[in-house]
Amino acid sequence: MYYLFRIAIVVVPRLPNWLIWAIGHAAGLIAWLVATKAREQATENMLHVLGPQILNSNAGRRKLRCTVQAMFRYNVVNYLTLFSVPTRTSEQLLRDISITGLEHLEAALARGKGVIICSAHVGPFNYIVQWMALSGYDLTIPVEHLKDQRILNLITDLRSSHGTAILPLGGSAPMRTILQKLRANKIILLTADRAIEGQSKEMPFFGAMTPMPVGVPHLAQRTGATGMHPMARFTETSCHYHWHSRKNSVRMWMTCNRRL
Repeated sequence: MYYLFRIAIVVVPRLPNWLIWAIGHAAGLIAWLVATKAREQATENMLHVLGPQILNSNAGRRKLRCTVQAMFRYNVVNYLTLFSVPTRTSEQLLRDISITGLEHLEAALARGKGVIICSAHVGPFNYIVQWMALSGYDLTIPVEHLKDQRILNLITDLRSSHGTAILPLGGSAPMRTILQKLRANKIILLTADRAIEGQSKEMPFFGAMTPMPVGVPHLAQRTGATGMHPMARFTETSCHYHWHSRKNSVRMWMTCNRRL
């Protein structure tokens, strides 16, 4: 896998964007076909979201199948777009992302306690974090260790190419860094769609008890930081990013037009 990533870093940035999307969709469909266990798990997860009644009709089963296939396709597309991040100029990234409602994020920072962005592995994640770094926001992303340290190093280099700080987890030092960042009124991005390290709690989630990470609320309570909850998604002509806090929301539009 490491050498495949090395090849992709060289090849993918040279491809036209329409071909990247075509490869992503084709490779995602192949992965859906051959990765039996992953397909079964993704289908089970999506059944919780869409409801078991979706299996009662041909149209429902088709919708479930197409939704799971899309999960695989966009997962591949996100990897492919990650490989091209270092080759995109600051001007390109800033040009292709337009923002509205940013004053709510500024208001959260004005409180002086730092901001915890709680998000998930969906949508144009890799480009949003680059925009934040290029726009002058001090952003740190804690990440889990991988079995192959070389792959982690590659992904870290790609995601930090425009100034985003990547913080590998492990031991007490990363937590001290996170606390220092928040006390300095900086931004921490934590993913909440999986429990990586630390405590989790069984909670009802789409009708099933699921281990949910509780680091974000605990960290917010401990530091007084403002929690915001963005989600991102691709559309045919643009990418949308929505931020939410308890009192305010920030809506971000990333206009990609298949150029990203």
